[in-house]
Amino acid sequence: MFVVRKLTNPALAAEMLSSDVPASSNAEVSPSHSRRLLEMTQKTTGKVISFIEGAVSKMQTTDGTEVSLGSLLQQDANECLRVCGSCMTDLSRREQMMEQRNPPILAEQYETLDRMIAETSAMVPSYTRMADSINNGETMYTLAAAEQLRSRLLHKQREIDGLSKKIVDEAESDKCGVKEAQLRKNIRFACLQTLQGMVTSMVSLPTEQQYEKLVENHKKEVAKQIEESRSLRSANENVGVR
Repeated sequence: MFVVRKLTNPALAAEMLSSDVPASSNAEVSPSHSRRLLEMTQKTTGKVISFIEGAVSKMQTTDGTEVSLGSLLQQDANECLRVCGSCMTDLSRREQMMEQRNPPILAEQYETLDRMIAETSAMVPSYTRMADSINNGETMYTLAAAEQLRSRLLHKQREIDGLSKKIVDEAESDKCGVKEAQLRKNIRFACLQTLQGMVTSMVSLPTEQQYEKLVENHKKEVAKQIEESRSLRSANENVGVR
């Protein structure tokens, strides 16, 4: 016998169970075995649904508030059912399918966070090139374009910081387990490290007046290099004539 926890979405499980009936009839197994397994699964799933509905009904009559099935995600260890090996396998498969259809909120938050970090990290090298060029007094990029890109980067970094803070705050407010709370804290810590690396690599931009002076100095430096190159070439030509 195995001990399993309650299914978190029995309505979806019942729907998936009914949709799986034609597929199971096409499998290369004996009809009698498939029918017995299906009947066992239906009975077990029915017990799970009845158990959860009873728990919800009891909670409603106690405090008068409506309780959703999603609030039963955090379950006590004693809220379990004893099932056989075949039922355990079947229920585990269906629970996995349910989680794939309805991923946990933390998983969705992490996917969003990972996408935001990837997009922001891809923008940092472009900003670095623009900032270095502008600080050298070059005119390949405009100061306004660099400031706009910097503003976008800072906005995305604030969004990353806000979402990661929300993830770790939910670990304190929600009744999550120790492992989940630690996972949320690790996500927050990793985000802070990533943001710190981005901020330190972002070169500051000059003001409009400073940029004008940098451009003027750069032009003088380029003109000086051109003059020195011409003088050197002229000297080499004179040596060749002699």
